[in-house]
Amino acid sequence: MNSIEKTSIQYWKLIRIGKAKKVLEDFNGAIKAYSKAIEINKNKYNAYFYRGNIYSKIKNHDYAISDYKEALRIKNSNFCTEIILERRDKEILEKFKLNKA
Repeated sequence: MNSIEKTSIQYWKLIRIGKAKKVLEDFNGAIKAYSKAIEINKNKYNAYFYRGNIYSKIKNHDYAISDYKEALRIKNSNFCTEIILERRDKEILEKFKLNKA
């Protein structure tokens, strides 16, 4: 197995760890796993998208918006774009509501 394959395996392992941490409601652990995945490969959108979902869950709207923007920048397919834009726009609305209160 070459180093590219090892890197890819490690990336996807961290994505699975992040998902497991989310199920266990260990949101900080999930963020750490997704952040490590991003360190391994900044050119895949998955970790940004999943980390954005966690930030959304814990009401950290600025970070969620930032991660969704990065996921959009990387992944430019119609299906993914619609989902990511929907989530990003939801975060902007939530942030606006909090700032108004």
